[in-house]
Amino acid sequence: MAAMADEAPSDEAPVAQKAPMMPQRIEPPEYIAIQESLAPFYEDITDEQRDRRKFDEQRVEEVNIYTERIEEKLNEEILQRKAADSALDKLAQTRLDTVQEALVVQMQVRSRGCLSQPIPVRAAVLAGP
Repeated sequence: MAAMADEAPSDEAPVAQKAPMMPQRIEPPEYIAIQESLAPFYEDITDEQRDRRKFDEQRVEEVNIYTERIEEKLNEEILQRKAADSALDKLAQTRLDTVQEALVVQMQVRSRGCLSQPIPVRAAVLAGP
């Protein structure tokens, strides 16, 4: 309230607010000057884009090369594993055949009544083909 007492009513009329100014029209020579001043900026951006695209292309190419190398090594590994699996299968089949043959021989010997001389199956299996 003390602040109101200090203020005296003024006789001045309130200042009318000015309408916002519209942008001034730029004449064609000024357009050209602005365009020329921005040209180096656009050239720099274009150069940076070109460099970035080249860099990205190189990275993609390197990734493709590494991917091809990995695929080749994986294919070699797969072929080696297939060969090892088939070799293990042949070995297992050979051992099974050997055991089966030994069992057949032992069964034939026993069926003939020669029980006094059993054929050791374990020695036949360990001897291999």
